[in-house]
Amino acid sequence: MDSAEFDPEAGEDGGFPLPIASNWRRAQAITIDWIGSLFVATLLLESSWTLFFFFFQVAILTALTGSSAGQRLRGIRIIDVNTLQNIAPLGALIRTFLIMLVIPAVVQNKEGRGLHDLATKSAAVRF
Repeated sequence: MDSAEFDPEAGEDGGFPLPIASNWRRAQAITIDWIGSLFVATLLLESSWTLFFFFFQVAILTALTGSSAGQRLRGIRIIDVNTLQNIAPLGALIRTFLIMLVIPAVVQNKEGRGLHDLATKSAAVRF
């Protein structure tokens, strides 16, 4: 199914063409990203900089490659639901900021997409 046939507003009944990543897989990915950011922050400055390194690592890698380091290791890719391609750089920045607020990432719809995904018209899919 190509993006021309897919209606992102159709919801669960419309059938998302790609498998949404499970909560367990996403939790593993964010843990890997956090530990990596903690390691880099402690190595370069001090552990209080972890959130800064987390934001830039996740946002930049998602914008450039479609996955953060943890997502790549866990087989997750972030896509734009309209094009089924990598999310735009601005979308990656906004999505990462919303993840840092925690609540948007925890509240999900029936398809398993968090508020941060809905706000940026993205989805975390398995590859």
